Amino acid sequence: MDNGAQTRQTEWNNTQAYGFAAICLTVGIVSGYLLHGPVKPAVVSASTEQSSSASAASPAMPSPEHLKQMGDKMAEPLLKDLKSNENDAKTLAKLASVYFRSGQYPLAIEYYEKSLKTKPSAEGYVSLSNTYHYAGQDEKAIAMLERALEVDPKSANALFNLGMLNWKVKKDPQAAIQNWQSLLKNNPHHSRRAQVESLIAKVKQSQ
Repeated sequence: MDNGAQTRQTEWNNTQAYGFAAICLTVGIVSGYLLHGPVKPAVVSASTEQSSSASAASPAMPSPEHLKQMGDKMAEPLLKDLKSNENDAKTLAKLASVYFRSGQYPLAIEYYEKSLKTKPSAEGYVSLSNTYHYAGQDEKAIAMLERALEVDPKSANALFNLGMLNWKVKKDPQAAIQNWQSLLKNNPHHSRRAQVESLIAKVKQSQ
C-alpha cells in the first residue's frame, strides 16, 4: 500500500528523519510496500562486498528499540494535548502516525480508530488499513479499504491498495484489475496513471 498521516509536530534530526521516514500513500509509492510486505531489518547478503557497499551508501537502520524510544518521545506532547481535548481527531491521527512509524502497530490502530470515530474520512481508513497490513492482518486491512470507499468511492489510494491486496493476498487478479480500472475512470488525470496502466497490463499478462 501517498499510506498514514504525514504531519510532524517537532523538527527531527537526521537520524530521526531516517528512522521515521514517512510511509507515503501516493499511488506508486504504496505499491512498493504492498508488493514486498512489511519493512523488516535488512538481511546480510551473501556477498560481503555488496553488504559493505550498501552500508557505505546509507546510515544504519535504527533498531526496533530505538524506533520505539523515538516514537514514545514524539508522542509525549501529543498525549499531553489530548488531556485537554481527548476527542481531537487531528491530534489522534498524528499520534497514530507516530506509533505507526515507530512500529507500535496496536497503539497506532487504537488511535486511528479513535480519530475515525470522531471524524471519519477515506484517507483515515486508508491509513488504518496500512497499519493493519503492517501488523499482518490483511483481512482487516481489506475491510478498512472497503470502508474508505464507502466514504469516498473515488479514493485513488483506497482503490489502488485494494487492488494490490486483491492481487497479492486474495489471489484475485480480476478483482485487482477492476479496482485499478475504477481508479483510472474516476481519476483520469492522476499523476501516476501510466504506472497504474502498466500494472494492469502486467497482471493481465500473468493470467
